[in-house]
Amino acid sequence: MVWSKKYLLALALIGSATLNAQTLLVGDTAAATGDTFSFDVLQKYFHVNTSVLFVGREDATSGGDTDDVKKYAVSAINPGATHFIPLSPEKSWVNGTANSNNPLYGEKISLLSYSKSGPLVVRADAPEHLYYLASGTGIATVSVLKVENVKDAQGATNADGSTTAGIVKIVGTSNYSFAAVKKNGGDFGVSGAGIALVKEITNGLEQVAAVTGDTGVKALPLNLSSSELLIGSDLVSIDASILDMHWDGILQRLYICVKATGDTDSADGARGVVVAYVEGVGGVPKLKFSAFAPAAAFSGTTYIVGGKGSSTVADIEKVRTMHTSTGVSYLVTLGNSASSAATTTVSVLPLVNKKPASKFAGDVAYLTDTAQGTLASKTVSAGTNLKEYFKVIGEISTFIGRGFQVAASATAHLTAQTDVAAQVGGAAAPGTVLDMQVQKDVVYISVNGSNDEAQVFSSQALLDVDGAIKGWTPWRPVMRPLTSADRAYGMGYQPSVGRMFTMEGGSSSTVKKVKTSTWLKPSSNGHLGGTTSDGSLGFEALISAALTKENGGIQGLFDFPRQTTAFSQTAGERLSVMIATGYKKIMLIETGQDDGSNNFTPNIGSFFHADNVAITDGVFDTARTANTKTITISGGALDTVGAISTATVINETSNGGYIVVGGVGGVAILRATSGGLGWASGDLQKAFENISDDKSFIAIGSYTHVRKVIADGQFLYVLTDKTFDRIPADELNGTITPIVLATPTDLGLQTFDSFSDVLVSSKLALLATSKGLYRTGNTKNITTETTAANVDWTVVTLTEGPTPVTRLVPVGTTNLEVDFAQQTGGGMVYVLASSVGEQLSSVYRLAIRDISSSAIGATTVEFIPDDILSTVVGPHAHFGAYKNYFITDGSLSIATRSSYNTAAVLAHALPSGLTAGSVLSPKSLVTIPLFAEQLEIGKLVPSSALGSKIIPTSDGLLILE
Repeated sequence: MVWSKKYLLALALIGSATLNAQTLLVGDTAAATGDTFSFDVLQKYFHVNTSVLFVGREDATSGGDTDDVKKYAVSAINPGATHFIPLSPEKSWVNGTANSNNPLYGEKISLLSYSKSGPLVVRADAPEHLYYLASGTGIATVSVLKVENVKDAQGATNADGSTTAGIVKIVGTSNYSFAAVKKNGGDFGVSGAGIALVKEITNGLEQVAAVTGDTGVKALPLNLSSSELLIGSDLVSIDASILDMHWDGILQRLYICVKATGDTDSADGARGVVVAYVEGVGGVPKLKFSAFAPAAAFSGTTYIVGGKGSSTVADIEKVRTMHTSTGVSYLVTLGNSASSAATTTVSVLPLVNKKPASKFAGDVAYLTDTAQGTLASKTVSAGTNLKEYFKVIGEISTFIGRGFQVAASATAHLTAQTDVAAQVGGAAAPGTVLDMQVQKDVVYISVNGSNDEAQVFSSQALLDVDGAIKGWTPWRPVMRPLTSADRAYGMGYQPSVGRMFTMEGGSSSTVKKVKTSTWLKPSSNGHLGGTTSDGSLGFEALISAALTKENGGIQGLFDFPRQTTAFSQTAGERLSVMIATGYKKIMLIETGQDDGSNNFTPNIGSFFHADNVAITDGVFDTARTANTKTITISGGALDTVGAISTATVINETSNGGYIVVGGVGGVAILRATSGGLGWASGDLQKAFENISDDKSFIAIGSYTHVRKVIADGQFLYVLTDKTFDRIPADELNGTITPIVLATPTDLGLQTFDSFSDVLVSSKLALLATSKGLYRTGNTKNITTETTAANVDWTVVTLTEGPTPVTRLVPVGTTNLEVDFAQQTGGGMVYVLASSVGEQLSSVYRLAIRDISSSAIGATTVEFIPDDILSTVVGPHAHFGAYKNYFITDGSLSIATRSSYNTAAVLAHALPSGLTAGSVLSPKSLVTIPLFAEQLEIGKLVPSSALGSKIIPTSDGLLILE
């Protein structure tokens, strides 16, 4: 094969090109400006383990017929690369014969998946044939294996089936491939249709005689009479247009979902998921089905994957699996059996996983266990269901896994749509789900939502003390196409550094753009880096210009979502805000607002306007308009605060909303110069338009070395290095009388000990100190106790790590960090313990119970079981070096460290495979490259409006978008 000089040059650029945020990747040379390909590429497969995205040409007529277009019929993009690799040259090896005509060259691809080392492919014009690119992403020698005329499920016992009318879905594994096939002369779902089993042989592919007791080469039937799908009588229909399959390599199970309609009797019904697995019978592989859940258990239509009642429709449109960081397995589904919102309802259901038990026994019994991979009972019974397994070696008992062990067998065992633990995102998706991906504790979706909104969202699982899922964060934006009319019809998530691939277009027939996000200091990118023609107008540039590194740089960055109680919740008036803090200066940035149709939309491109405000005397006396996007404030009481490192927004019922900041020199509050009122309670509106001109920053209290200001309900809490105070919000309009809730002496510590962080939610406070972690005592209430003794500070004992606790990171079921203990299901807290002297850092995970209507007790704060040994619930991760900050979204975990002595600034991502029982090696940390030599680096802050991940540094913002 002779490759053009131009193509070889493109390959040389792969992995070395400089990426810009939302980089448009490069495909064939006939592509129009702004597109990756000259043809539609809706078909795709993203290989999670290697982060390689494969795409298939779905339009055989557009783009021309040159070689450079035709060889991209199937192509791939490697992580970090900017150019697609064409995998379909005109000549290739075909079933072991060199220099053969490539059957994929220039063809329209109707299906794309992956098997062992390369993509599985079906051509649109020959849907009865299956092809496998055994050479993977190799380009020097492309090897295509094929099996033609795949058989359906028809025919007498020991006779071959008939050639299928078409393959409608394919999934591959390391050993076999599965193909959902239509009946010859018919469709999928009718008698004669089924699932074909294919294996690789020398120089080719071969369909297997899949049916037990039948030597005929045919598919295993899956149709209206399949006992694994029907309830009562045979199904009335299976919608041939709705079908998904997913292979799980850990469970060794194939999941197939359909839209099935039951018969009309009240005792009839339907199930939308079936489980399949391969079993060797006499050394010959056979395909078998298991019922995902027993028909007899269903009653009504509230149990997600199936229902009972006249004409029940079990509509499951997509299916994936999740293996949480605690080692528990779940099925993730799009759809339900309630005949409504099937395209916006994302759920999880517990799965039986007997693999840990087999590992303990030293065999592979789970492979043929009919309960393996089926719906597990949602009832957690320690030691019986959701059981932990340990392997004893000498005197050491090491963790090898956990899993649900009891299959659902009764109605009470079934996961219901109303179960909080089942509701991914806590509510319906923000639009019709187009694609769905799962990575560790996170579900990602791309949606067909309103124009100008983010189109990729995520939700993180909240884990309980037993390791099971107890709830979910709300749907949060991840990224938005640069063109508002485009949608992400396909996506792939690269877990090592959090990049997202998206396949974008204005419709499903015009998907010609493939993009990737990346970490950088953005400029001229149309998002936070400014307009595509002027980077100086952007979010990053304006903050960097206001808070220059010569004057201390960015000391802190804080996000306040539109749900903030001090903000208006009236449609048409809403906004979201970020506050950037520096030396004697802060900057307010509106990050999102309601558009003219009352859709909440992120601000992107230009953040500059002539009506932006710069205040130098600390007094709001400059006019603002509907165009105001930023307000920069210096002078006045901010001069006293000095280096400003913390900020919060608080809403007091009578006196209104306030901004409070703190730093080395004290605390200051934005309030009326006369009377001390804030803006109208709960009514800060877009463009800051109702902050009246009589406001200025006023110093309150006599604080120094302020570590954090935080607001919860009607109280402001102030943490310094030596005190933790509570201030009633109704005092913020005048003289305050703080209530001291803790000092090092109160906790029995030495006078040289100090405080570093605090969280407050409802009655609970968590206090990070140089001598460990403390919580509010049993039956106590941080909002009402008046002395440290009454708070009864109680040690939360951390094992295996350094003593000083430096950072606390809450996660809950709302976008407000103060809700982690006061919403249904409670939340989680990540605890970073770090020691410069010991050169150690460890991260722990705490499960927090909802105490909004109950008292604090011994089970309010408990460790999530990150077991390594049977006798120790250890930290989630040991870093082996000091870290300043830690934050995670459930799939991407990032730790940062500023420079000190001769040590350089670092930003590290934890390995994506880190789960319970695994040990973090410092060598496995993934370095996120910085754009310049830095002195300081802060905590990652996700933008609640746009979804971009932002890390402040001493020289601007490092942003993933």
